[in-house]
Amino acid sequence: MSETLSKILHTWAELATRQSMENNRKFIHENGYSFAQMNSLFFIHHHKRCTVNTLSCHMGISKAAASQMIDRLVELNLVHREEDPEDRRSKLLSLTDAGLKLIQDSKQARHAWIDLFCETIEPSEAEPIAGALEKLVDRMKQYKENELENTPEK
Repeated sequence: MSETLSKILHTWAELATRQSMENNRKFIHENGYSFAQMNSLFFIHHHKRCTVNTLSCHMGISKAAASQMIDRLVELNLVHREEDPEDRRSKLLSLTDAGLKLIQDSKQARHAWIDLFCETIEPSEAEPIAGALEKLVDRMKQYKENELENTPEK
C-alpha cells in the first residue's frame, strides 16, 4: 500500500465530505426538513423493498418512531405506503414523484460546489486530474462490487 496515496486520499475525502455535508445541511435547513427525514428518504430511495421495520433498524429508532416519521412524510406527499402483496401485515414504502424530486434536488445542492471548484483548476491541470480520478472511480466500482459479492445475505 502506498502511504502517500492513502494520506492524500484521506485529506481529499475529508475536505470533499465536509463541503458536501455543509451544502447538504444548508439544503435541509432551507427546505424545512430534519436530517432524519432526509436520511429516511435516501434510504427508501436506495432500497427496493423498504418496510417501516427495515427503516427503523437502519435509523436505530423504534418501529413506532419510524412509523410516526413515515406518517409525516406521507402527509407531505413524499412517501407512498402500500400493502406488501407477499405479507399483508407489512407496508412497502416508496418515494412519490415529489419525494424523488426532493432527493434529486438534494443531490444537486450537495454537489453544487464541484463545478465552482473545477473553475479554479487550470486548464492544463484538468486533463491529468480527470484521468487520475477516472481511474479512481473505476477502482472504487470494482471495490464496491467485490464488497457486495463478499457480503453475506441477511
